[in-house]
Amino acid sequence: MSAIRRYHAASWDEGIVYELGAPGRRGVVPPAPWAPSREGSAFPAALRRTAEADLPELAEYEVRRHFTHLSQQTMGMIGISLFGTCTMKHNPTVNEQITARPEVAAVHPRQDPATYQGLLGIVHDLEQELCNLSGMSAYSFQPGGGADAAYLNAVVTRAYHASRGELSQRTQIVTTQQAHPATRLRRRPRASR
Repeated sequence: MSAIRRYHAASWDEGIVYELGAPGRRGVVPPAPWAPSREGSAFPAALRRTAEADLPELAEYEVRRHFTHLSQQTMGMIGISLFGTCTMKHNPTVNEQITARPEVAAVHPRQDPATYQGLLGIVHDLEQELCNLSGMSAYSFQPGGGADAAYLNAVVTRAYHASRGELSQRTQIVTTQQAHPATRLRRRPRASR
């Protein structure tokens, strides 16, 4: 077995994201989403924005540098692009080293369960700790990334509302177009003029 190298994380004097950038800077400019008129809006008045969102204005390189510095302080996200890092940006590199070890990475779903009881014990103990911390009754480690986790969240939310007999009332999910790269909003056709 190969030993895991000692690692000393970088220490940056990194400010919070609101201290970076400048007015007018943009990394990605998403297309304007379809939105109903305020008068005929299906959104309750309490959910409608009354002022522009207070968001930092940064160029793409500033966002990349900021999250790279943060990740290096938590042992890094070396070799991972900014896209799709919603679940990965703060994972320490040491986690990647451990999961790449053959006793973890080479486990096959059809192998004899007696050969990976230690690994199952680790997963079971982690689930128990997460349940203790959160008050949840169970955890799933099946979602492989952000899109899987977003789908799982929607499925769990649907089951919750179904258990309360409210499923027929809960027919929409309100989200932003940039909530996750896998999220696609259906656009309504524009009225002809």
